[in-house]
Amino acid sequence: MNAALPGSAASPDDDATVDVAGVVVKLPNVPEEARLGCEDVTGFQLWHAATRAAAQELRPREGRLLLELGCGLGALGSSCRGFVVLTDKELPVLRLAQRTGHASGARFDAVAFDFTRGRQPWRSGCFDTVMAADVLFMDRLAEPLFNAFAHHGLGTVGVLGHQRRRAVFRGPDGQPCLEPEDSALQKFLERAASHVVQMTEHEDEESVGLVMEWPARAAKRTRLE
Repeated sequence: MNAALPGSAASPDDDATVDVAGVVVKLPNVPEEARLGCEDVTGFQLWHAATRAAAQELRPREGRLLLELGCGLGALGSSCRGFVVLTDKELPVLRLAQRTGHASGARFDAVAFDFTRGRQPWRSGCFDTVMAADVLFMDRLAEPLFNAFAHHGLGTVGVLGHQRRRAVFRGPDGQPCLEPEDSALQKFLERAASHVVQMTEHEDEESVGLVMEWPARAAKRTRLE
């Protein structure tokens, strides 16, 4: 098993096993040439903290039919007990997710899909649970990600695992500055706040797990040391 610092990304050189909230998932080797020609290479890495944050929220609420947005290597979806549809916009990444699913004994299908492009091929209410882990790494992704969750409507539970990030920018005096908040997460919460029923902070890993429901309900917040 490859070691990684909390919250960091792991890019295995050899097939590896990881524990995802108590479920052992087998990840494939990621050949360097697989990244060639891909617009977004973040999916070739496992983002541990966000995956754990999502999995911990998912376990008590896991439905029979699940959809994962931006699945990357497929660790989160492959840890599920129900049938999961793994999606990613990059075909080489999706092929690796399929290998993860097969090696881990998951029940799954894999579909090329980019949640930032709007229209979804699934009807509203098709899935019990819609989930994503570490797909909110730029401000411009907040709106399409929320819309992707909201599309599934009444009775659907949304689960998001997120690694907190703060951008570094150059201030008026030319010195580097750190933004006070994770702006991508804040923009997402501006849209999703009324649907968030659980928000769990993992301070040791600087990650957060969100649970969303439709219709909107009162939110509960938990902070873990």
